[in-house]
Amino acid sequence: MVGDTNDYAEQLKELSGKWITVRWGGKAWMFSKKRLSEVSELLDLAPEMLSEDEAL
Repeated sequence: MVGDTNDYAEQLKELSGKWITVRWGGKAWMFSKKRLSEVSELLDLAPEMLSEDEAL
């Protein structure tokens, strides 16, 4: 997950999120697929994943 997540950082950590460096040089949150529903609920987003081709 990428984007402005400062307001959610502590909750994302509580959901076992890891702050990682991604291949294109940016930073992103990484979660287990098991957490998709919980993370999407926290951020009020649809629970969907992008393939590598669709990703930034």
